[in-house]
Amino acid sequence: MQLKFAPRYAKALIDISIEQSNLYQVYTDMKVVRDSILRSDELHSLLKSPIISGDKKWNVISAIFTTISDLTKIFIQTTINKKREQHLLEITKEFVDQYDAINHIIKAKITSAEPLTENVLAQMRATIKSQLNANDVEIHTTIDKDLIGGFVLEYNDKIFDASILYDLKHIAKQFADNEYVAKL
Repeated sequence: MQLKFAPRYAKALIDISIEQSNLYQVYTDMKVVRDSILRSDELHSLLKSPIISGDKKWNVISAIFTTISDLTKIFIQTTINKKREQHLLEITKEFVDQYDAINHIIKAKITSAEPLTENVLAQMRATIKSQLNANDVEIHTTIDKDLIGGFVLEYNDKIFDASILYDLKHIAKQFADNEYVAKL
């Protein structure tokens, strides 16, 4: 569910971070907070709980995130004061997405039949950077043995399927659509 205020909160934090020349630090902070919420069901439940007071939530959060910047701490505390802490995960995701857009960072997912070597990943990263005029490319890899060979690249809601499974399906469709083969 896309929250209407999450983009506004993220944009406000980006603007303040830029003003204070602290954008990259807040970006790394927000990734830490996002990843912590995603990994910890307890933290996620704490933030969503209507029973636990904002003060107690802030005490737990400030104890957990001791290394984040003062600006990030103030932002999280403000979010708690405004009773929006249950949406902190969505806000952090939105912040990271906006930061990536501003800095031309592409997020790509590569699915392959076998693990890719660092050399191949570096070549793919360089190719994506040059083709999309990106400053950086974050690649997340997954393995799917059903692909048989090759890879599937996903980025910016686009899919490039260079897998053997795709080729086999394409060949099978050509045979199925071929009227001469059907008559045999």
